[in-house]
Amino acid sequence: MPRALSLDLFLTSPGFETALLAEAGRGHTVSTGLVAMEPRPLTETDYVFARQVLPEAIAVCEPSVERLADAVATELIARADQLEVPLTLHVFVGDVDHREMPALSSRATLLERTLTERLRFRRRRLHRRLTIGPGGVLIQVLLAEPSVAWLSVDTTGAPSPPIGAGWPVRFPAGRASVPIDRTAPSTAYLKLAEAFAWMDRPPRAGEVAVDLGASPGGWTHVAVQHGMRVISVDRAPLAPELMAHPSVAHTVRDAFRFHPPEPVDWLVCDVIAAPDRSLALLSEWTASRRTRRLVLHLKFKGELDYGRAQEPLAILAESGYGYRRVKHLYHDKNEVTVLASLSPEGV
Repeated sequence: MPRALSLDLFLTSPGFETALLAEAGRGHTVSTGLVAMEPRPLTETDYVFARQVLPEAIAVCEPSVERLADAVATELIARADQLEVPLTLHVFVGDVDHREMPALSSRATLLERTLTERLRFRRRRLHRRLTIGPGGVLIQVLLAEPSVAWLSVDTTGAPSPPIGAGWPVRFPAGRASVPIDRTAPSTAYLKLAEAFAWMDRPPRAGEVAVDLGASPGGWTHVAVQHGMRVISVDRAPLAPELMAHPSVAHTVRDAFRFHPPEPVDWLVCDVIAAPDRSLALLSEWTASRRTRRLVLHLKFKGELDYGRAQEPLAILAESGYGYRRVKHLYHDKNEVTVLASLSPEGV
């Protein structure tokens, strides 16, 4: 039997399909939030506007969950039965219309359960290699429609890369799980919590962070939760509970003029500013090695300038940051998240 045609599939936020196509200069939109391209090496496809990749994915179409699970199991066995390594299985849906999400998510859960049972019955040895943890060869099953699933088995990547630093990333659909926190002073906490998941490693207790443009304190709140000591820089005050927190030092300064007295472990920056100012700040901080790691938002007004979204990569490379990435993450709006580490761990 000839092998089914395979494509690299990319998940992007709804409305950013055109941004991804423009960045890549190729491909076509399959459906909302889903773009397909001819396969290329993964080192060439870590696009800014792609949250996840399903390398060399094939489409499987069957009308019922049972038949779909059988068909996916057959293709999976053909591709993974000879792999003598742990296997990680992700079954998920993309960023579909919220009205369709509950039914499709429930169907994906049923598909995962049925697929796992089929593998246990048909290939017990393969079933035993399925792991709950992040390690192992990544198997992705995207339920794009009730009767259409895309299967991808990534045999090219490292078996146990850092959770968020690999490509593909190791959280389903490229959506890092961020718990709801009703104690946070603003919903901005979601963006930094997600960004930390994409770093080479999470923050550690006792590290020092500078939060530029901190008010009302959503990002400072996340840093404090990680046990960090935070210098929060903003002309406006933080939420009262953060102003009184022993690990927070509020500094009333212009974020663009603040310089720490010595290098810090983290810079986090969610300043609302034109791209030129944010890029200049990034260049100044990284050229002088004022921080070992950073998370910075590059914000846009009106129509997105896709080329500017990639400019931080050149700045970070010139400054010698070993881990450098720019991503439009799940909680981002008209902005991209710049991620960097001077001496990355595990990458």
